[in-house]
Amino acid sequence: MSRSPLDLDPDVRAMWEEHERLCAMEGIILRLTQTYRTPEEQAALYAKGRTAPGRIVTHAPPGYSFHEFRRAYDVAIKSYPEDITPQDWYDGPWGHVGELGEVAGMEWGGRWKKPDRPHFEHRAGKTLAQWRAAAGWTA
Repeated sequence: MSRSPLDLDPDVRAMWEEHERLCAMEGIILRLTQTYRTPEEQAALYAKGRTAPGRIVTHAPPGYSFHEFRRAYDVAIKSYPEDITPQDWYDGPWGHVGELGEVAGMEWGGRWKKPDRPHFEHRAGKTLAQWRAAAGWTA
């Protein structure tokens, strides 16, 4: 699994850079934890908590994650002002980080029915079915 912004589509990479810049202006330092995933990597993540040991970490089976289309990234909050638990990268001002991601143009997973606070994606006005069809994926 990639953590490189270079593995994002150029428009999503630009939104990531703006998101990171907006957060940094407020003293919030983000780190990319995942960008592009291959279908095989998505399958392995989807298996966790189902057919492989561990807890469920995704509800998207292979072919159904915007990470596979280079349209999504996940972040951790490395630090923020007055951070009293710097070793915990998954606490912090998630609501504000989510809002700043939205200002940058991304959809924030923290607003979903099953929230995924570290996740941001951009669909570019297309449905998942349209992205799948464009990639030649069927069923």
